[in-house]
Amino acid sequence: MWNELWSNFDDRVSRLTEPNADWVNVDAVDSTIIWQILGRTCYVPTPIPKLQLHLPELYSGAPWGEAGNDPWIAFVTLNPSIDSKEEFPTLEQFKDARNLGQIDPWISFFNNRFCSPANNIPIQHGRHDQRIVWWKKNSRHGLTPRNQPTWQKIEDALRECVEGTCWADPPIFLGRIAAITDAVPWKFAKWGHLPKPVKKELLEAGDCYLRSTLLAHPPKAIVACGSDFKSLPRGHVLYGAGAVTLGTRSVPCFKVSAPTARPTKKNPNEPFVVEMRAIKEELRRALCS
Repeated sequence: MWNELWSNFDDRVSRLTEPNADWVNVDAVDSTIIWQILGRTCYVPTPIPKLQLHLPELYSGAPWGEAGNDPWIAFVTLNPSIDSKEEFPTLEQFKDARNLGQIDPWISFFNNRFCSPANNIPIQHGRHDQRIVWWKKNSRHGLTPRNQPTWQKIEDALRECVEGTCWADPPIFLGRIAAITDAVPWKFAKWGHLPKPVKKELLEAGDCYLRSTLLAHPPKAIVACGSDFKSLPRGHVLYGAGAVTLGTRSVPCFKVSAPTARPTKKNPNEPFVVEMRAIKEELRRALCS
């Protein structure tokens, strides 16, 4: 599925960068690529050269293990954000690897995204002092670790969820008992700024990739993070409430606020934290089932 996703991305980039390419009659996925190329939008502030465009991503972390059936929880977020200076797989690296028949190291980047200690093969990724980070290119200091609030809040919620159980040690949770899976694999910032029709189109376009990820290694539970998961297009793999059918399995599915959702005057506590505590026992039971 990675090769299919990246090859489709490559085909779209080639079409969109042809002389006199039509940038008007494009779909929402094309638009995310144009944002990377153009920059100067809230979605991608800095232009990125064609061959340095960031590849789309299916998931981060592969807690299902080598046999592919270890118990895990899927935290489904809406889409991966972007920073033009992030150390991240590019279109050029994929094209070179595909020509050599060697894309597996780039898939391993995502499988081991949360490894500890950090690893620089094929490029830098992993934790810094067991802390979840992404790596930023810095002309003075090489690569510097930067906090990732969504990942960290999910990791903190997992720590509280499995406290006192056999899953509590070692205290590394994303990549070991949970993964970040993306409903929309194409990278850009400011999901909340998108018009509703564009959100709907992207969720529909990303559904086949999310569905394939979940079917390949069915999780014990799914936690969909973000208010837009409560109004999904009919037919989406996470449409409805309560449970998701993956092959012959019924997997419990919980829809919660985005990890970075802010408290309000009416609800002064962090919504994600409160909602995760409310489903803690169900997630524990699911891991042990």
